[in-house]
Amino acid sequence: MSYTIFANDISGNTASNQVNITVQETAPQKEYNEKQTGGSSGGGSTSEDFHNILLKEIQREFVARDEQVCYHFVSEGNIISTINFTGMRTSGIIPARVEMLNDTSSLVNYAPLDMVYKNLNIWVGNLGWANPENIANATVDFKIEKLWVTRNNINESSIRMNRYEDGKWNILVTSLIGQDTRYLYFKSEIPGFSNFVVTGKQEYIGDPGDEGIDDNKRADVINEKPMNTTTEEDTGIPGFNVIANLFILLIVVQLLRKKKDK
Repeated sequence: MSYTIFANDISGNTASNQVNITVQETAPQKEYNEKQTGGSSGGGSTSEDFHNILLKEIQREFVARDEQVCYHFVSEGNIISTINFTGMRTSGIIPARVEMLNDTSSLVNYAPLDMVYKNLNIWVGNLGWANPENIANATVDFKIEKLWVTRNNINESSIRMNRYEDGKWNILVTSLIGQDTRYLYFKSEIPGFSNFVVTGKQEYIGDPGDEGIDDNKRADVINEKPMNTTTEEDTGIPGFNVIANLFILLIVVQLLRKKKDK
């Protein structure tokens, strides 16, 4: 655009000059805001129901090509301790966000079948940034309270991180990497960032209402069979009744013979 500029001095002299000014419009930069829907393979933020978010924690790290990146999370109540991946290109400062939820994410259609420990969302970078062109070998480290495991009779080997993608829950490769007096520590391989849930399978403890059968009590029932009691009719010499009957029969035969002889 061209503009003509006029200038006057204190003596009343006037001068003018024409200048060209070029204005360039730049495309708006994507911001880390709450505009993303669940189930995306990329990073970014979330449209999770505000009332379902228990806590959220954001950390930022510089992402460089072929360098390991590690985000550390320290908030109480956040079960995620680190997010790790390798940068495939230099992207600068990239935010990572963890949202711990009160219940199943409002961005998924259903809850998984196994016992749920925690529901959460994980987002890295702006919308669509966390893809194979930018990151590789992504993992997360998380912890579970041992008290939850024992109270719910959870099989430790069944504990898994699950990711919601394409309308279903997908079980992720999860490994136990350590423990202390209070927590079990796990690592999961993450193909992308979206909605997650940590689950475990309950071990079978018998049919409802069946406390189990005590073998000692069973033996007691068997042994409570009434014992034989001895009466006066049962006492005496074995076979006595048979001998007595034969003796009486002989007497009767003798009497019949005598009667016949007469």
